[in-house]
Amino acid sequence: MHDRMDVLLNDLRPDSCLNEGLDCRTCTHATAWQIAAICPTLAPNAIQTTFFEIYRHPSCHPMCQAFEWAYLSRVESEREAVAVADAA
Repeated sequence: MHDRMDVLLNDLRPDSCLNEGLDCRTCTHATAWQIAAICPTLAPNAIQTTFFEIYRHPSCHPMCQAFEWAYLSRVESEREAVAVADAA
C-alpha cells in the first residue's frame, strides 16, 4: 500500500485516483479540510497556490474552485464553533 501512495503522490491525476477508488470531489474536499485544519489563515491566493502544488496534473485544475470552497467552509465552521463555545 505504501508503494501505491508513493505513486499517487508522484503521479496525482484523475485516472490514477479513480483506480484507487477516489473521485475528484471527495479527494479535493478531504484535502482542503485537512489543510484548513492545519493552516486556517491562508489568503485566497495561498489557497490556490496550495491546490496547484498538491494537484499538479492539468486535469485536476478544474477542481481548484471546489478546493477553495471546501477550505473556506471548514474555516468558517471552525470559527462558528469557537464563537458558540465562547458564548457559552
